Amino acid sequence: MRVILKYLGYLLLISAVLRLIPLIVALIYGESIKLHLISFTITLVVGIVCSLVQPEKDEFTITKAFILTALCFLVSSLIGSIAFLPLFKWNFHNAFFESVSGFTTTGLSMISDLSIVPKSVLFWRAQTQWIGGIGIVVVFLFLISVMTSRKSLKDTKMHVQSIGRLYHATASVNSPDGTPREVIKSTLWIYLFYTFLGIGFLYITGLPLFEAITICFAALSTGGFSVTNVFYTNAWQLLVISIIMILGATSFVFHHKVFRLKLKNIFQKSQMKLFSYILILFFVISMFFSDKYKEIIFELISALTTAGFSITDTNLLPQVVVLLVVLGMFIGGSTGSTAGGFKLYRVGLLLKSIAWKLKKLTSPPNAVIPLKIQGEAVEIEELTLAGIFFFMYILFALMGILIFMFLGYDFFHSVYQIISSLCTVGLSSMSLIGVPLIGKYTMIVMMFLGRLEVFPIVIIVYKLFSR
Repeated sequence: MRVILKYLGYLLLISAVLRLIPLIVALIYGESIKLHLISFTITLVVGIVCSLVQPEKDEFTITKAFILTALCFLVSSLIGSIAFLPLFKWNFHNAFFESVSGFTTTGLSMISDLSIVPKSVLFWRAQTQWIGGIGIVVVFLFLISVMTSRKSLKDTKMHVQSIGRLYHATASVNSPDGTPREVIKSTLWIYLFYTFLGIGFLYITGLPLFEAITICFAALSTGGFSVTNVFYTNAWQLLVISIIMILGATSFVFHHKVFRLKLKNIFQKSQMKLFSYILILFFVISMFFSDKYKEIIFELISALTTAGFSITDTNLLPQVVVLLVVLGMFIGGSTGSTAGGFKLYRVGLLLKSIAWKLKKLTSPPNAVIPLKIQGEAVEIEELTLAGIFFFMYILFALMGILIFMFLGYDFFHSVYQIISSLCTVGLSSMSLIGVPLIGKYTMIVMMFLGRLEVFPIVIIVYKLFSR
């Protein structure tokens, strides 16, 4: 447990530095810094205390890695909720919901009027998504870095591949060149580059600097928190936001290859090929039921990238289009990206496995037929994990839907809200402020499950109850 606390402390110290930014924003706009200062102080103190813990001399196991990841998001959400308390008349549950929605990059919100929210709080709200988006990728790489550096760890390669398969399936197959530490650095630089690039282009399209920054934070992290009550309708602004969302939902493996100019067959062997096919297919189908082309293409991109921005009332869209939006939310973006959802890689893997199995059944018994995706052979264990992940995803979704229906919500709203929560999308079909407490915490659990990709939470619970 001590080694977990020590690394949690390091991560909280980094978080404390980032916590100073909204404090500076509050000073710029002449707003109260009290709650920002409290959050910063708590994060700093807890970080220092945890980092001073002397760890025991044992292995940093996968279970401990998952506990660290879960604790990191939970503690960040708890401390991060402090700034939201005044917005909800010091109601902790609503403030915690808002914070969890931010750090998990979901984007569901309890705030009914954004115009009365202080600028510094709006900035912090967007920043939680920016941190959470890159956070899950960096924490994953950080865990590999720690595990590969520990000489006492046996079968390091096997453990690293296991984490790779559980967290981001492509990581074990298509990892970029360089050590995990080098990849962490380059990943952060790429994320920062896209952040400044996105802010610049949004500013050029006419957005005020504050809105350009916060919207870019929310789009690149595929979070979806807005800072205005009415979203933008300018075609150029929507185009830039769409591109930023797609960049966020693209695997960092792809980005690394682009920046290293390894462009040979890059699209053919990437998850974005499947993303493009699905987007085109869904849009063509939608065209038969509605002529609101701009709204539909934006909603579909927002759903598939799990960003959750919306420029139209979902209840006004044809039911077929809404069904495609829900399906897009479920599919989600690329593995190894900031996006949520079941993930394109796993969808492609399961679809490929159908043809592979049929081919095996109709071939001679001695025939060797490898299962390949993106030009790479896939081991049966990875296919098994994808199947188990799919089963658990559906199981948790059904549990959430049943809870919402038990609370009195109809099937449509129950499915929409739970899929949006579990896939960390943020699109909503109703006001959330009046949802009963059990419903709010059901969505909170779904958001955590979705952001941590189910396995860590399930493994932690299994370990606790198996003792």
